[in-house]
Amino acid sequence: MSFKPLEVLSAGVGVQTITLAQMSIDGHLPPLDCAIFADTGWEPPHVYAQLQHMTDALAAVGVPTYIVSNGNIRDDALRGGGSRRCRST
Repeated sequence: MSFKPLEVLSAGVGVQTITLAQMSIDGHLPPLDCAIFADTGWEPPHVYAQLQHMTDALAAVGVPTYIVSNGNIRDDALRGGGSRRCRST
């Protein structure tokens, strides 16, 4: 039995991500199975706007975007050592 590898876009939603997503939509790259955005919880508003734009474009061709998060990285950094995540000094 063989399996087709998944085509997954690791979405940082910068220029490269949007270009790859659009190239897949336009048929210049293989079709995507999904996109995944790892949300730090502390992105500037323009990142979330670009994420929405990409999510809508991919959804129009049947590609889901999954947003994963482990909370807000800024809050974790401010809590310091008591958090599972901490900043380097």
